[in-house]
Amino acid sequence: MIFLAKCRPDESYEQHVWQVYLAWKNLKERHAALVERICQRHQVDRDRFLIRSLLTVALHDMGKLSTNFQRMMRAKSDTERYRAMVANFRHEYASVAFVRSAILNLNKKTDALLKQNSRIPLEAMAVLGHHKTVDADLSRFEREQNNPESLEWEAGSLEEGKRVAQKIFNDYGIPLPEIDFEKCFQYAHKPSVCNFARELHKYVLDYPSARELLLLKKRLLMTADWCASSNDPDYATNVLVGPHLVAPYLQQKVEEGGGSYTGFRAFQKNCAKTQGHIIAVAPTGSGKTEAALLWALEQIKQGDVSKILYLLPTMVTANSLHDRMNNFFAIHNHHVGLTHSMADLILRREEKQESTGRESDLLK
Repeated sequence: MIFLAKCRPDESYEQHVWQVYLAWKNLKERHAALVERICQRHQVDRDRFLIRSLLTVALHDMGKLSTNFQRMMRAKSDTERYRAMVANFRHEYASVAFVRSAILNLNKKTDALLKQNSRIPLEAMAVLGHHKTVDADLSRFEREQNNPESLEWEAGSLEEGKRVAQKIFNDYGIPLPEIDFEKCFQYAHKPSVCNFARELHKYVLDYPSARELLLLKKRLLMTADWCASSNDPDYATNVLVGPHLVAPYLQQKVEEGGGSYTGFRAFQKNCAKTQGHIIAVAPTGSGKTEAALLWALEQIKQGDVSKILYLLPTMVTANSLHDRMNNFFAIHNHHVGLTHSMADLILRREEKQESTGRESDLLK
């Protein structure tokens, strides 16, 4: 039997999880400096961290092997799919028991990643929250809490989940930690999962070290999952542009506007050579955006980060900055994203104008 992870087009469970694993391997190499720095900060062994991160990849979609999820994937009509969705059991909730079992067994042999509470595996929270926000009441999982007995498993799903996880760990070159798959299948829907998740949520809030390590695990898992789902190997491409390229770009833009470029201002130069956090205060129109860009590219050059995020207070300023950054980074074959409630419309408008030259075509 073929177990599906996605439909339209169909993608098997094995294909999807394997692609997530390949993306994860790529990400851990790209972000090696970040992983190393955070592990050192919290006195955590890097290899032990990565093994536990790999477990989240190998087990994050175990819940998709349930009858509930497979019924939704194999629906023949929209009506049948809708009924299956209403009766679905969230796959990330159903996956928690497997991750918890794997980490607790691993901790018996190698000690816990953090000493404060060895019974609380952060990896389970990363898996539980890789699609929906997790709060103290687990409000996003009310259906699973109110009707736990609705979870059913497909025949052969135990063997499939174990086989795929084993394949991933074999490729990575280490043995798969001991997991009682049969017991996990029996307990995946029990109230103990809900109680454990609440305890885990409180633990993460109480310990800053746990919070930062969780965010890193979750980032690796979610980004790898997005890369695999989008079939876009460049989705998580690092910025490869250096700060030395900003000056010639600015000079060209100033001269095209009829001005005369005289070089960076003093505060921009200071931002360009600062490593670590900085606060810049300057008048409107003095070049704070370029100063921030110079600072960000310097951090990338030093290997501390790999991407740039600009956070702005309004959609208008976000749209304007998106255009400015796109003009710069597009020259170097880099993508610039835009995220707000109307971003999709803005990007579609730009695409439409490029192809037709008429903004009004978007309204047809």
